[in-house]
Amino acid sequence: MVTREPVGRQQEQVAVHDAKPATEQQLDHQQQQQGSAVPQVGWLWDRKASETRQRLREQNIRPKKSLGQNFLLDDVILQRIVTTACIQPGDLVLEIGPGTGNLTRHLLAAGALVTAVEKDYTLHAQLEAEFAKVPQLRVIQGDILRVDLGRILGGMQAWGQQQAQAAAAATPPAAGAEASAAAAASAAVAAAAAEGNSGSSAGAGARDPAAYNQPPGRVIKVVANLPYNITKDCLLRLLPLGGEISHLYFMLQDEVAVRLTGRDPGGHDWRVMNLIVQYYCRAQYKFQIDRRKYHPAPAVHGAVVDFELRPPHERPAVPSERAFLQLVKKAFSQRRKVIRNSLQPLYPGSQVSTALGALGLSVDARAQDLTLDDFVRLAWQLQPAAAVEADQTKLQQQRGHVEVLQQQQQQQQQQQREGGQQQ
Repeated sequence: MVTREPVGRQQEQVAVHDAKPATEQQLDHQQQQQGSAVPQVGWLWDRKASETRQRLREQNIRPKKSLGQNFLLDDVILQRIVTTACIQPGDLVLEIGPGTGNLTRHLLAAGALVTAVEKDYTLHAQLEAEFAKVPQLRVIQGDILRVDLGRILGGMQAWGQQQAQAAAAATPPAAGAEASAAAAASAAVAAAAAEGNSGSSAGAGARDPAAYNQPPGRVIKVVANLPYNITKDCLLRLLPLGGEISHLYFMLQDEVAVRLTGRDPGGHDWRVMNLIVQYYCRAQYKFQIDRRKYHPAPAVHGAVVDFELRPPHERPAVPSERAFLQLVKKAFSQRRKVIRNSLQPLYPGSQVSTALGALGLSVDARAQDLTLDDFVRLAWQLQPAAAVEADQTKLQQQRGHVEVLQQQQQQQQQQQREGGQQQ
């Protein structure tokens, strides 16, 4: 059996075992040339990632298997992750599971404003204490599957706006055309951040922030060396947040990364998560990471995947997102059955057969035979007219309620004006 490699994977694969010390020296030189303002303090800050084992022993800390802790040991790979994520100065980055802070250090050196969520109490306390003098980093203790993400993302946006406004206020008077243009750009960013307006696109490799209803430079990226055992749950929680997050850069099991970025139905690896991923984002396999570059070394290689999230208005149009996901999950719940049987009792078999025939699909099709577009068309075909009318009625009622509130507000304002004139 031949295993098909994803497009571009062979060219992108990292020869991690060939990394040489000289490369790390070049990396240090590049970071010095960037003139990072981040002070060299913090646990493991003044050491190489390759010395993580030694520092863990010095701190009497052992990786917890229950938390799926596998720490990356190679600065070259860590830097490549940051480069792949197109991290620019001022970018808002949510890091899941900073652990020893190896990746955090590279994110800070690139100029990012990092909010890190760490579940391990010991590592959280160590990082928070040792990085206390680094204002570009905020460390939160918590489980990414349980924390209040809305509050965290909102706090990141407010933090980014404050930083943009402070940078604009600290800009000295311009003396020349180029300086004037720079000052005007900074002022525009600050004004947009304060008013919530959108502007021009951010740095190279990033989508237009206006597509995410965010001011320029304020899109949020998530970067994570995920514990392999929470990959699915983490994706299910973050993928729907395309209106607030632009990209997820996840380190996953290589086998899982290949499967999630696959696009061809019909095979054993075509599962419900393939449809969910395609619905919410554009996923791209980036490069492989040798398992020996982790401590402790897992049983399989890792890989970096870029999940570029779709804002709600860019997702495939379906009658109801909740009903569509329920349809897909139900269809895959019994893979060996044909869809007309696996969708029961959600839909009668005769109705499913009629819908499949109307779409030009086989009435004996199974879930793994259908593409995302096939499922979208099937959802519309199965949508009862009564349900459509109910949705439209509900929408009209909501609009009518808003109009009534606006009329009441206008009447109150008119009465206040009339009362003031009589006085």
